[in-house]
Amino acid sequence: MKLFSLFVLFTSFSTFAGSRVECVAGAHKVIVENVSQRELKVTFRGETVLADGILDNEQVDLVARFSSIGEMTLFAKISKTAPENYMFIQGQRIPAVCR
Repeated sequence: MKLFSLFVLFTSFSTFAGSRVECVAGAHKVIVENVSQRELKVTFRGETVLADGILDNEQVDLVARFSSIGEMTLFAKISKTAPENYMFIQGQRIPAVCR
């Protein structure tokens, strides 16, 4: 039973650990990676922070706080250009695409 529990834990973690997307919003580029089920690693302009949010096969939805720029909100459907895809940064709402 312990072996089965470890297997389930490992396979559920691996589905989150391998996810990574690159998002482009105007001249801005953001890299988002899963650290755990609800925690993301976000890199923007060479600064990497941990953020709360979701990254799955369909969308990325996060709020990150950077020391250089303050708060960033990112929501986008993966591999789709849609009006609801955006990055909100320094008071600007910028259309975004994530792949």
